[in-house]
Amino acid sequence: MSRALTGVRKQYQKKERLEAAISLQSKEFQPPINHVDYAFAANQGPIVKIFVNGTKLSRGKIRNLVPVYQEGSVDEDLLNEGNKRIRDYYQREGYFDVQVTHDHVESSNGPTIITYTVKLGVRHRVESVQVSGNKYFNTM
Repeated sequence: MSRALTGVRKQYQKKERLEAAISLQSKEFQPPINHVDYAFAANQGPIVKIFVNGTKLSRGKIRNLVPVYQEGSVDEDLLNEGNKRIRDYYQREGYFDVQVTHDHVESSNGPTIITYTVKLGVRHRVESVQVSGNKYFNTM
């Protein structure tokens, strides 16, 4: 049953329906063919489009960094967590002064649009590392 719900949820996510609500209505065992028939109730929810401005991120990376995809809902806490994850990703890449903000626009008859704006700043690189008090390692 869990795999069936996950499969239906993935189909909605492919269609950008990130806030889809799916619930199991009934299940009926069919003894002659040894199968279970499931009946689901589904509300597809609005289309949710997520964009990142100021830098280029692949669709897969956006799906990884923005928790809206994993949680299946759009709320301010998840959007702020997306800010943090995108910021942390770019800080690991050397952009220590990166700034990330988001804008969330809901419309009653159109898609929900979430736009993350990234200001990278200067990329820093480590030129050298020096260790003082070195007794055990050769310095080259």
